Amino acid sequence: MTRNVALFGTSALLDDFMAAIHTFVPSGQIGCTVHSPTFPGSADTNVDAIVSWTLGSYDLQFDVQIELGTAVPRPLPPSSQRSKETIPVVIARYLSPVDRRRILGGGSSYWDSTGNVLIQHAEPLIRIEREGAQRSPEPTQREDRLASLKGRGAARVVEYLLTNGSTTGPRDLARNTRDGAGAATASRVLTLLREENFFEPTGGGATIVRDRTALARRLVEDYNFVRSNRAKRYFSPMGREGALMALRSKGADIAATGLQGATEFLADNKMRASLPTSDLWLYAKDLREVERLAQLEPDSRNGNIWVAEAPWMFTTGDYHTAPVGIRAYPWRIAFDLLSYTGRHTQAGEDLIQRAGEDLLSQLVSNAR
Repeated sequence: MTRNVALFGTSALLDDFMAAIHTFVPSGQIGCTVHSPTFPGSADTNVDAIVSWTLGSYDLQFDVQIELGTAVPRPLPPSSQRSKETIPVVIARYLSPVDRRRILGGGSSYWDSTGNVLIQHAEPLIRIEREGAQRSPEPTQREDRLASLKGRGAARVVEYLLTNGSTTGPRDLARNTRDGAGAATASRVLTLLREENFFEPTGGGATIVRDRTALARRLVEDYNFVRSNRAKRYFSPMGREGALMALRSKGADIAATGLQGATEFLADNKMRASLPTSDLWLYAKDLREVERLAQLEPDSRNGNIWVAEAPWMFTTGDYHTAPVGIRAYPWRIAFDLLSYTGRHTQAGEDLIQRAGEDLLSQLVSNAR
């Protein structure tokens, strides 16, 4: 076993990881070489250590990425370029549920010293899974650091980034996402997303989104249309279509999202939605006015109309300005759908795939 450890703490972390693997499979043999990122022993230059694992007649290899701070898995080579004997794995002192989902989504296994483990391999078939701490036992984050993207302000900042693809900084975001996403919120969202590697390295210039679809999927790990916007559920004797027609004909300040918004957006761009509209999701400037005009009756169990009061979306001069009777901006429709379950998620994926990032970034979506 050779060691060339650049960062304090990596040696003990690797020792604990290898001891844990030996505990899971006592009959196997394990060894380790720790190296700098330029070490030629692996196809992945982001690997920090190579751990050999002899399991019966199989000689396997862990390509280890060591995370001492926020777990942001570095890019892995495509699976087609990796050896069948290689198991990429991210190890850390602690990995949050969001970290673990992101690691699995990137094609890696994971292990942390609190006991969270998922090691998987196709041939031989291996699956080692354990659950450890769900919160960091040693919080190191500053109290003012954003822990998630749950709030409405965070969603508005992300919507701006998705639609524009870039920003000059927190003041730009605050100016264009008023009433709930001030400079402080914008700065904290940018810090969180920068730590999670969602921006292109620009050397201090404009903040440029690396992958808009990936950013939308990251938002919905925390965000949900109903919960985040405190949407209320209703029934209307006019029916879903009748209620929408009444609201638009009477000039109510509303913006359709969800399946209705996606269907109209695709139709305006000469595409047909893959799923029929079964419910109605609306943003409204004045909830009481919408309740009156559409004869909405609260129905928390079976209602098929959801309304979220969002006066900021109708503020004159704001980035989110929504003239009477139009839809929410396309990216918001997409992540609203992704944030829900079942057919809504499917519709969100379909919208992103068929429309593409450029079309979803258009600023005006007239539904009339």
